[in-house]
Amino acid sequence: MRKFGQELDGEQLDVARARLVNFEGVCGDTLQAPATLQVESSLALWQTHPSPQSGSKGKGDERFADAPALAPPSRADYAFLLHVLHYLAPDGVAVVLNAPGILYRGNAEGKIRRWLVEQNVIDRVVFIPGGYFVDTKIPTVLLVLRKDRTARGITSIAYEDRSSGREISITPEEIAANDYCLSNLMPQEEKEQPPPIDPNALEQEAERAAVDVLRAHLGFTQAVSELEGIDHLTPSWRVLTRCSQNIEKDTPDSHRLYAPAVYSLSKHSPNNPPLCK
Repeated sequence: MRKFGQELDGEQLDVARARLVNFEGVCGDTLQAPATLQVESSLALWQTHPSPQSGSKGKGDERFADAPALAPPSRADYAFLLHVLHYLAPDGVAVVLNAPGILYRGNAEGKIRRWLVEQNVIDRVVFIPGGYFVDTKIPTVLLVLRKDRTARGITSIAYEDRSSGREISITPEEIAANDYCLSNLMPQEEKEQPPPIDPNALEQEAERAAVDVLRAHLGFTQAVSELEGIDHLTPSWRVLTRCSQNIEKDTPDSHRLYAPAVYSLSKHSPNNPPLCK
């Protein structure tokens, strides 16, 4: 497939010629002195420039005559898009690299964006994360333009890295409902659904952990008591064992008796006997 483009910087044009196969490039000011690149079954590759180039005709220019508004003087992104669309062959494909602002800015640009959607010439919107290109760290957007489309709507693609991405199809109705803003219609990352939570199992696990802590504490206290010839923790051990069995069996009374039993065990007081018996 033959590829065509125009570049103001001669050195950059030489880089493109060296890297792209079957590429024909013209050096010059795209808006002021556009080269005629309309070729059947061609692929046009473009990168928009955020600042307008002097000498573009604007009003009365056939490239912009059909659009509902002129691109604003402060930004030339949509002037380049309309330029590319004008010179695109009827069955050609244009791939245009843009800053992400073209997807959401309003006023004149919003009117042109809506017109492009209604003309059904935007085939794909490809979201590219920041850091992909060496000369910019911001996210970028590829617009794929076609004149011979029969399908309605836009395919939205979001790339996470150089090898994988997510893709969805957006209907004209969805785009219109979103006021023709395309920036928030990118595919969302599919998140794994968390497993269902069993509150009883969580409560049992918490109770089991608390009993384990008490068991370790009582074991240390009993060891010290035995060294001193004192044994007043045997009833507490019996209560602790009973509470553990109730928790494992999940008996009807285990949860009701658990809290006062743990409180009583933590006191280690003969005058405050556990309730779990």
